Amino acid sequence: VWNYIDIAKKEGGRLIAGGEPYQDAELQKGNYVPPTIFADVTPDMTIFNEEIFGPVGSVTPFDTEEEAIALANMTKYGLAGGVFSKDIKRAHRVAQKMKGGQIYVNSYFSSAILDSPGTGWKQSGIGVAGIHKYMISKTVFVDLNDGNQPPV
Repeated sequence: VWNYIDIAKKEGGRLIAGGEPYQDAELQKGNYVPPTIFADVTPDMTIFNEEIFGPVGSVTPFDTEEEAIALANMTKYGLAGGVFSKDIKRAHRVAQKMKGGQIYVNSYFSSAILDSPGTGWKQSGIGVAGIHKYMISKTVFVDLNDGNQPPV
């Protein structure tokens, strides 16, 4: 995670929160990373294109709804995404067009994730085929050769 933070700084991401180790001696004993946010992130930056499994957020400006959707879908990953809007119809419309296994509207990582299959799309997570892990299947075989065949 720290490597991604360093790369973002070098690539011109504007750090607006976090980005430095905690000064507390107890926290320095562990692998704690403060919530970190970069603004003015562009599609050519590493933090725009990678899945960072840590508390690092990036903000990319856009002008239109279509541009926002295109930006959200241009990476090779599709684990999760978020839409924040006061217009719930617009949020649903955008969420439907986003290519991701989990799309959150006006929240992120709600408790609902615990009950959903939550597989990633593209090169994220365990892939679309991973949904089978969360399914319970049953096969029923009927022997029709024991004299109890149903009428034809």
